[in-house]
Amino acid sequence: MMNNQQQHEKQLIINQMRTPDGTLLISYHTHDFVSHTDANGDEYFVDGGTSYQRHSVNNEPLIDESIYVGADHELIREHFTWGTRGKDGLSPLEFKPLKDLTSEHIKAILETQTRLPLWRKDIFNAELSFRA
Repeated sequence: MMNNQQQHEKQLIINQMRTPDGTLLISYHTHDFVSHTDANGDEYFVDGGTSYQRHSVNNEPLIDESIYVGADHELIREHFTWGTRGKDGLSPLEFKPLKDLTSEHIKAILETQTRLPLWRKDIFNAELSFRA
């Protein structure tokens, strides 16, 4: 059985797989099923967001490019995304990389999103420290 530290270290931050033809499949949230018909004719999929990792098993396998808590912050800030609908809340949903969020936006997320898991708060705080 894993202790809390081991579980925290294995937390999935970005659930992404690359198909043999180079297509990157990213599942952003629980039950976010993403599929692609590859150039080889096989159907590939990834699912689960940061809650779990489920993917297809094919003759030509997917390449797991997922990122976990404990990875280098430079890598995390390039790939970790936050869904936003803009300041007015009316824009279409867009997933922006952490590096592209303003510091004000990150501070607003930390202040208003009271149910964020600790690992997400840690990522946002690490980004603010990185910028300081």
